[in-house]
Amino acid sequence: MEAVSQSQPEVVSTDTQGTTRLVIALDYGTTHTGVAWATPTGARASLAPGGIEVVQIWGAKMGNHKKIPSVVSYTPSSRKGERQFDHILESLEGVHNLNFQYLKKSDGLPKHILFSPEQIVRDYLQRVFHYLFESESDSLPSPFAPELRQLTPVDIVVTVPAAWKYRAKNATFRALTQAGFNNDEDKFPRLGNIMLVTEPEAAAVYTARYLKEKLGSRFRMRVGEGFVLCDAGGGTVDCVSYKVKQLDPFEIERVGLPVGAKCGAIFINLAFKKWLRSLIGAERYHQLDPTKLSDKITSHDAEGEVMRKLMSDFEAWKKAFKGAESRQMYIDLPESFHDLRVDDRVRECQVTISSQDMASFFEHSRRGIWRLIQNQLDDIRAKGTRPRNVFLVGGFAESPYLQAAIRRSLEAIPELPKVELRTPDPKEPGASWTAVVQGAVIFGIEKATIGSIPTMRASPRSYGFMVSKLFSRVEHDPREVRPDKALDIELVQEQLQWMIMKGDLILSNQLTEAYFPFERNLTEAGSKTGSVAIFSYDYEDKPPTNYAKFKNEPGLSQIHALDYDLTPYPIQTHRRSSKNHDVHSASLILKIRIIPGALHLQICLEGRERAISSVTIYDPLLDDIVCPPLEEEPRDFGV
Repeated sequence: MEAVSQSQPEVVSTDTQGTTRLVIALDYGTTHTGVAWATPTGARASLAPGGIEVVQIWGAKMGNHKKIPSVVSYTPSSRKGERQFDHILESLEGVHNLNFQYLKKSDGLPKHILFSPEQIVRDYLQRVFHYLFESESDSLPSPFAPELRQLTPVDIVVTVPAAWKYRAKNATFRALTQAGFNNDEDKFPRLGNIMLVTEPEAAAVYTARYLKEKLGSRFRMRVGEGFVLCDAGGGTVDCVSYKVKQLDPFEIERVGLPVGAKCGAIFINLAFKKWLRSLIGAERYHQLDPTKLSDKITSHDAEGEVMRKLMSDFEAWKKAFKGAESRQMYIDLPESFHDLRVDDRVRECQVTISSQDMASFFEHSRRGIWRLIQNQLDDIRAKGTRPRNVFLVGGFAESPYLQAAIRRSLEAIPELPKVELRTPDPKEPGASWTAVVQGAVIFGIEKATIGSIPTMRASPRSYGFMVSKLFSRVEHDPREVRPDKALDIELVQEQLQWMIMKGDLILSNQLTEAYFPFERNLTEAGSKTGSVAIFSYDYEDKPPTNYAKFKNEPGLSQIHALDYDLTPYPIQTHRRSSKNHDVHSASLILKIRIIPGALHLQICLEGRERAISSVTIYDPLLDDIVCPPLEEEPRDFGV
């Protein structure tokens, strides 16, 4: 590698009009996952029968459903041959460093699972991939067959919540590619793009197209009008507002910031479980689910056989609930509960749920969803745009009680012009539930006309630098300790700190960058210059962290030495060391950014935006990277 000036490579489209493509969309959700596909020959999606297909057959004993539960089993089969499935309900957003210890502390997942969230999602998606593309089921679509995948150009579209940050997107992308959705010779050798679409955008495109085709002139949508898209799923609810830029092709621009909340349908189940435990007592409740690992009821519990049957009965009542007009609902308890009676609500192995009680189970979700919608309506009006529609999609959107509650709330705002609540045809089961994944297919088919759709690539190498670290008895060999007499601390030298890992996500619409702070100790008479050694590692396995031990490791290379000079900055401007008052510590930040064809490196003083040292290093493996241009940042030559 060598230092070069930045250049922008030309992006060449490989689309060929008239060539049959395979477009696969994956909507990985916290409670259910959907897969849809199409084999277009042009650049316009069709919602006619056969235009977009949703996978509905998921194997023996799974039933025919338009989504598959986002569950994975790490437990052996019981004597009855059943497996205990554990919900993957902890979204990757917000997980501290994707560290499973954090989940354990928050009762996130069963404690016997010793994998990170990324590994769990990878294992789940591997099973999805295996069933769809490697099993010998006669019910699978013919384009999924290995021999056709070898010949057909493929595009993959992945949906994510609108509020997800890079860390969650990166973890999902790594899990996806490791699961088999990649361009390996035995997977998708003719893979074109892996595209990223937010769930609300995908749902908005599908719902608007669907309503326009089904309702015709009865569906009013004009250029310049605003609308709110609310994707009400099982775990999270995402809400975002848009303004219509043009109708054909349908183009929108975002108005408000996307927001999300944990108020999906599963929190109704959670409220019911808490109510049931309060009703029958903790000891009898434990009899219903003796496999439960904690006394705390959470939204991502594993369930035993008895509890799964009970919750299945509750699910049917929940979906049909309409409010006060609904009659009393009944849930059967096991025979062992024949002796339990609690007033008129529990008797003869049966729990009676009143319509008032059921409405109370909905309350957390109802309030949370309306709050999200109301905030987006306020954003639209604040921008001087008139809101006309609220699109409600997702599995929870099919709830008649939720729909009625939102309509009442819309009508209760006197200053708000008439706003219609729109959902895909309620007479077509699953239309709301699959709006996201079908919209993602539309994005994949119409990628040339819809506009800028972010594409995803994997970093071809790992990148990091050499640093001295404080000695840790857990991480380091005591024989490698080197005392720092000036500060009276123990250091381990020549440690490799990796900032970007091979396989990490590179998005076409944002810079891939990493930051790492480090300290440089200074004295009045000492040198103010220094150098940071930059390294790369070529292989998939975990990069080495000890340079002294692994300096000859295949694939490990020093690619640059980034020099810096702190002379222009008086020593008094740096923080004085608490260990030795004659020593000052300069807080520095190393920045690594991936740009087309190169790495851009910077060293900055903490608290200062301008770099004190920077360089661009050519890397041929980054030649085909597409990302936004790097803005010129002037160097900081002094105070």
